[in-house]
Amino acid sequence: MTIDVNSTVEGWERNLWATVPHEYAHACYFERTGGRGDRDTTWEYLLFEAQSQNFAAAVSPDVEPPWRDHVDSEVLERWWPEIRDHRLDEDAEAGTELFFGSDDIPYWLGYTLGYHVGDWLLDHHDIDESPDLRKADVVRAGDALYG
Repeated sequence: MTIDVNSTVEGWERNLWATVPHEYAHACYFERTGGRGDRDTTWEYLLFEAQSQNFAAAVSPDVEPPWRDHVDSEVLERWWPEIRDHRLDEDAEAGTELFFGSDDIPYWLGYTLGYHVGDWLLDHHDIDESPDLRKADVVRAGDALYG
């Protein structure tokens, strides 16, 4: 596994403590799923990021990367119905605007949502179930948090 680090970004050294376990969790997910990745749809990409972010939080609890809580809960509550009803089935490439923003969508919304959805899922599922979680699980978590 190779990780390229952008050392020109402010706080990169501190965030490295969360980034390395985050990327390691992605590698483990690929290993556990036989390399299939399961990122064809936005809901699959959301789960992929949810697992990695929560692993990083468990390994480096003192480091809170800026994307984890970049978007406040009121904004997530406002966006959740749109995401649930119209965006979860988009292909992952179209869904990247949830993670990186657009003219309408706040920057890092998907990362913040992924962290909190993943946290809820870990409270309600064993970690070994994570490769088998489906869209219904994402919807259940989002509705519990923001519905």
